Amino acid sequence: MTFALWTLFIACLFPIVCGGISKVGNADRYDNRNPRAWLAGLGGYRARAHAAQQNSWEALAIYTAALVAAQVAGVDHGTVTTVAAVFLVARIAYLACYLADLATLRSLVWIVGFGACMTLIVQAARVSYGRGTKKVREDQGLINYLMRHRHSTPFEMCEIKYHVKLPIFVARQWIRHRTANVNEYSARYSILDNEFYLPAPEQLAAQSESNRQGRGDVLSGEQAARVLDVLRDDATRAYRHYQELLNVAEDGTVLDESQDGLARELARMN
Repeated sequence: MTFALWTLFIACLFPIVCGGISKVGNADRYDNRNPRAWLAGLGGYRARAHAAQQNSWEALAIYTAALVAAQVAGVDHGTVTTVAAVFLVARIAYLACYLADLATLRSLVWIVGFGACMTLIVQAARVSYGRGTKKVREDQGLINYLMRHRHSTPFEMCEIKYHVKLPIFVARQWIRHRTANVNEYSARYSILDNEFYLPAPEQLAAQSESNRQGRGDVLSGEQAARVLDVLRDDATRAYRHYQELLNVAEDGTVLDESQDGLARELARMN
């Protein structure tokens, strides 16, 4: 188990430790039948321990989501370990300050712990941009960039996400049966038509210099013609190989009687 996961395990123990401090050794025996009323009557460090317990549950939820996002997105192991260590130290200091009634210092270390969680989420966002974000050095700049261009997926990483690597046709089956109520032409049962999408010339544009997700100036002349030729040739070659794998011509006749065609569910991978 990695160090980061150990910090998550330790973070799970903080609410239990705080709960024990607030209850154990109290002259007024803990009332398990009416615990909320009993806890409301606590004072001193026991009351602060109870408050620290509640905060520990809140911090645990945020940290768990941030850590899962970083792990799933493939954030560098060293970065995750460092940030996890900062979070753990900050939470230990936070609980100590809470029990010692050091309110101002407690708030400062809480900010450090919360900042560690936000750092994990920001690093998860950086992974999806690869080399494109190396010029964006400030986390605030990256967050503002994401919001400005409505790239909201990194902010949705405060969830349990699974990183699944699978062929496109399997992903479609998964979505169709488990995520959305959709249906489509099945290449497992039928032979696909010789039909491909080719963009119109006015849709061929260079990469935008200001928006990493968008287009810039429209291509023209020989460059645009070359792009269309490449797309058309690739599509034609892909379908020709698809027919060869099936051993079936476009009109449905067998291409080579001495050969068995590949199963449709396998030929569709081409």
